Amino acid sequence: MPILLLATLATDLGTVQLLLARGADVNVRGPGGLTPLAWAAFQGSRSIADELLRAGANVHCVDDMGRSALMYAAMMGHRPVVKDLVAASTDLNARDCTGRTALRFATMAGQSAMVSTLLSLGANGSLEPEAPISVANSHPSMKRRPRPGR
Repeated sequence: MPILLLATLATDLGTVQLLLARGADVNVRGPGGLTPLAWAAFQGSRSIADELLRAGANVHCVDDMGRSALMYAAMMGHRPVVKDLVAASTDLNARDCTGRTALRFATMAGQSAMVSTLLSLGANGSLEPEAPISVANSHPSMKRRPRPGR
């Protein structure tokens, strides 16, 4: 496994910084095609994710299943990392190889606060027809409108 991935997994910011300063490939891939940014997002390590982004990590990189760092951060409920990835111009509505978006992953994981965060950041809720009504209705843009005559 690439050393930058190991340092990311260990949440060792100092080693990550040292490796990047010495020219480590910020977009190196490990098992399953996971990048250091995807691991940092999954773990919620905002300091490492920010360091990787400053070093030029590609927010559009996906693993072998088509999953992005945003999807991992969303499913784990790491809102600060999600906001940083969105600020770095990640695609909020990108789909993995099964058609799931970050919003869908957050919904499946029961991350209702993350669902609201993603919707407020501009995620397209209409792409998620199977989202639980209770989660969807918690966001103003997803409230059902009464039908005429009711």
